[in-house]
Amino acid sequence: MNKKTFDFTIIGGDMRQVCLAKLLALKGYCICHYGLCEPLKAPCIQPLDSLLEAVSSSSVCIAPIPFSKLLNKAPYLEFADLLSDGHTLFAGCIPKPFFKLIQAKNIPAFDFMASPEFSYWNAKATAESTLANAILLSPRTLFESRCLILGYGKCAKALARLLSMQTPYLSVAARNPVQLAEASLTGAQIISLEQLSDCELSSFDFIFNTIPAPILTSALLEQISPSALLLDLASAPGGFNLEEAKAMGRNAHLLLGLPGKCAPLSSAEKMMSFIFQRIKISS
Repeated sequence: MNKKTFDFTIIGGDMRQVCLAKLLALKGYCICHYGLCEPLKAPCIQPLDSLLEAVSSSSVCIAPIPFSKLLNKAPYLEFADLLSDGHTLFAGCIPKPFFKLIQAKNIPAFDFMASPEFSYWNAKATAESTLANAILLSPRTLFESRCLILGYGKCAKALARLLSMQTPYLSVAARNPVQLAEASLTGAQIISLEQLSDCELSSFDFIFNTIPAPILTSALLEQISPSALLLDLASAPGGFNLEEAKAMGRNAHLLLGLPGKCAPLSSAEKMMSFIFQRIKISS
């Protein structure tokens, strides 16, 4: 099939990709898709039956955020083999091995999450969505509750700013002294990760983990109050064993891909702007 049959191919993903297809169609573009999480068909939006047909139908391919979600539809090698000269790829968190494969084929690839502007916006959307989930999943108000954030990267910083407007009892635990110093400027109490066992974890009403490493051991999970809400925002392997935490009776939840679940339309708008800037289309 001619690559120019459609203007964009959208592959896999979550509701962000569904919203993106609708937004592009509203602008008059013809979209084909494969493996969307929701059936979608309209005059300018066409589902296709195979990854080969989808990739062959447009020169611009948009894969999921994170790119690992594509594994549900096709292995990396298979997808890389389908891409050829003339294609342009957009995705989020593209693995280095795959990036090298398509670089060798001179295929332009743009990673949403490699853009500081996009990644910071994504962090803010994640923080806002985290607060929405925290309110729904806890019997307590965030207002004046004791909150602990584990880590102080982009998402944690955005979350700390929002939480600081809800409670004066905010603590941040991190390993990096520079991050701890930065966190202290927000008025948060700072804790070294090495001192977590000594910080009375049982006193916290909300604990938010943003570190993709097993920080909360079995012994630390035991210290957390059963009435506290424990949210893990980190990618695999996460900050604790979710099944173990639940078996201990802890109110624990794993929250991944929050912008795609709580703010898919806003996320899609940011993605569309990112794409248009890279392929020189006026929005």
